Amino acid sequence: MNGGRKIPTGFVRVSELKMMNDSQVEPTLVEESEATDVGGKKGSAVPRSIRRRLAQMNKAIYPCRLRYRTSVGTFQFSYRRNGREIWKTLGKDLEVAYERALVLAREVNSGIPLVSKRALSLETWYETWSGERYPKLARKTVFNYQYCWTRVPLEMRQLDIHSITRDWIEKCLSAIGTEGARDHVSRFLSILLNSAVKAGHLAKSPWSYTQRLKKKIIPVLSVEEMVRVCECASESVRPAIAIGLFCGLRLGEVMALKVQDVDLEHRVLYVRGGRTRMYGEAGVDELKSTKTGDPRPVPIPTLASRLIEPVRGEKKDEDLVFPAFRSDINKRLKHACKLAKVPKLTFHALRHVCATRLIMTGGMALAQAVLGHSEIGTTIDIYAHLDVLWMQKKMETAFIDPELKELKQQADALTRHNDPNVRVLAEKVSSVCVKLCQ
Repeated sequence: MNGGRKIPTGFVRVSELKMMNDSQVEPTLVEESEATDVGGKKGSAVPRSIRRRLAQMNKAIYPCRLRYRTSVGTFQFSYRRNGREIWKTLGKDLEVAYERALVLAREVNSGIPLVSKRALSLETWYETWSGERYPKLARKTVFNYQYCWTRVPLEMRQLDIHSITRDWIEKCLSAIGTEGARDHVSRFLSILLNSAVKAGHLAKSPWSYTQRLKKKIIPVLSVEEMVRVCECASESVRPAIAIGLFCGLRLGEVMALKVQDVDLEHRVLYVRGGRTRMYGEAGVDELKSTKTGDPRPVPIPTLASRLIEPVRGEKKDEDLVFPAFRSDINKRLKHACKLAKVPKLTFHALRHVCATRLIMTGGMALAQAVLGHSEIGTTIDIYAHLDVLWMQKKMETAFIDPELKELKQQADALTRHNDPNVRVLAEKVSSVCVKLCQ
């Protein structure tokens, strides 16, 4: 019956499993264990696409193996150690299981203990990570990370890094009062835990930072309101507010300006970098050049020249326009807005006001050049706060009645007529057409 072949132990015939004497099925050998789990072999009861994907994955993690248990619907990772086959369940998602399997396979092949077997507190990992990373980071970034670490509860720092769950992190963030601080700490914890994954201490990070881009509502000021805000500001900060409002510079860029960078004769500012103030036990200023290393010229509007002119004084060309970093400028700006009877603004909001005015009058390219953006998408997505009345006028112009447009063209042509009465009538008709267009 079996053609002289001896059936190995652990194998049965399909004909015997079906118990059908009249079966026409060709005798085939099927491994008993493969009836309930799949490792990419023939005879499985799962979709062909999963079998094909598992076969590719098993090539990448060889000699380890990933299989699917149909009875419980989970993926398992297996490897051999000291003659024994060891299994580890990796969950029900194939791609997640594969990511974990790659980490485990790398550790098995290198002889490192599995991540689940190693004890490592969050505080110990932070000390190791900070010792390696901080020397490579900017001082401002290091200062921010150190602040974020102080907001992590002591109880959470002592936890084993494998015991930290999403609930722990959400509890930590909920105890932080301000939204901005919560956002910074959330991002810091994501970076810290993802670094642990890359170092092989974690199979998967329990926390992933997702930046929530909220477009703030920035009031659109008229030119008269912009001038009034500057005039209501105190003399010590008036030039800085005028530069931010009419030239769109950031606070750090304004504080980094030297006297030689302010060319009032040709009405041009040269932005050579930024200045950052780090607070703490000993406040420190840090000067950084632009990303390209070249100065960015920014024209000064004639209207703003008289407001900026006092910055030179008797200072030398190499002196900073603002020797002391004006950390009080937001407070003084809000007071000026109150006196000018306009909505309260922060210093960075002045950059948004300037960008909106440039977009509405000169277009996107001009705003991009003045603000110093490498991509115009940043200018459009973040800094465009267009006035509703301005958009209404542009919409009316875009969809103007063809007959009204033709009437205005004819009226404009008749404004050069020899008869003065015709010229007067044509001017009135043209004026009415303009009003209708608006």
